[in-house]
Amino acid sequence: MKNETKNIKKNQLFNKTVLPTVKRKKDFVAFIALILFAIVIIFELGIIYWLPSGLNPDESWEKEVALEECVELEDILRADLTGMRGKRKDIAGEIDLVKSCLNDYARYLRDNKDKMDREQIDQIYSSLLNFQKIYQEWKNGKQYIKPSN
Repeated sequence: MKNETKNIKKNQLFNKTVLPTVKRKKDFVAFIALILFAIVIIFELGIIYWLPSGLNPDESWEKEVALEECVELEDILRADLTGMRGKRKDIAGEIDLVKSCLNDYARYLRDNKDKMDREQIDQIYSSLLNFQKIYQEWKNGKQYIKPSN
């Protein structure tokens, strides 16, 4: 102990502090630690690359937004036609026919919304816009089937 303090004091005179060195052994645990460290670094670099592309809001939410707009329009049309049936008894059959189509669309959207692609959603939305035009014409007093007298 005294010898160590003498050596440290001598080395301090020359502004050098000598610490005891530890010899590192190359063993299995050190090898595994090095491999795990490399895997963590590679994983983090992969996340750095993937995260921005995975969170691109334009591409990832486009289909969901279109589907929600489609479902919303379909629900609005069904509600509007339900209210119209009592007011326009002369076209009750037409209203029932359109409501039946809208119910089929609602069932189809509910059962297949996860399997649909953007083109299919656009086709259904286009059909729903046509039903909306028909509803607006009915609201203005027009009818498609002429009553037989």
